[in-house]
Amino acid sequence: MGFASQLVRKVCIATYEAEMNIAIHSHGGEIILIVDDYTIAIQIIDRGPGIANIEQAMKAGYSTATNEMIEMGFGAGMGFYNMQKCANVFKLESKKNEGTKIDMIFYIECNED
Repeated sequence: MGFASQLVRKVCIATYEAEMNIAIHSHGGEIILIVDDYTIAIQIIDRGPGIANIEQAMKAGYSTATNEMIEMGFGAGMGFYNMQKCANVFKLESKKNEGTKIDMIFYIECNED
């Protein structure tokens, strides 16, 4: 589609972080991609336990990963931080026992090499 490599890297990093959160912290979910002439929008919806304290979860280094996940090299607590840093717009909603929804928007015209 001819996107700038910097934009592709940002989208890939943010989406990878979201994928790992679904795999580690939920009982499944989905990632929806919508591309138009100006934006790449990614929506993540998981069926997890929800996030008890979103403000705390947004802090770099905060993790609720199990010891097993940490031993596998995951759970550094940088997922939400990296998603927010990569996306031009980042919105996170979560409810206890109802899962988490993340919306990320990447501006195409702002991310050229």
